[in-house]
Amino acid sequence: MTATRRARLLLAAIVLLAAVACSHMEDHKLANGNASSAAPAANTNGPTASAANTNVTANANAATKSKPGTGSLEITSVPPGAGITLMPTSEDSDGEPRAYGPTPATLNDLAPGKYTLNLHQNGYKEFRREIEIKAGDTLRVNAALKK
Repeated sequence: MTATRRARLLLAAIVLLAAVACSHMEDHKLANGNASSAAPAANTNGPTASAANTNVTANANAATKSKPGTGSLEITSVPPGAGITLMPTSEDSDGEPRAYGPTPATLNDLAPGKYTLNLHQNGYKEFRREIEIKAGDTLRVNAALKK
């Protein structure tokens, strides 16, 4: 394992820990009535994932707002509200891991290439998948988080 790869993995771990800490803090605020938050929208794009299934599909005809030469990623999870971290894994990539908001989410303008997708939520095992983003396509990931 190269020093660069180790550094990326360490950064990803730090980002995940920070996201979990923030998620826990937000849960605490909501429980005490100190913040308001609308519930995430239900997944209306297809069937709900079962507890042991992951559904990954690509759709070149999907309407997206991505710039030409980039792709999109639509992520849903059961339960919703999981934190998203995306880390480029292509050897020629200098990209750093990036944390996104909770599921469900659509990530646009992603550079084509291979990524590691991590979903994390308190009380559930981390969900991890290797994915590939293609220019002009929308990749859909429906993840069932396990306790």
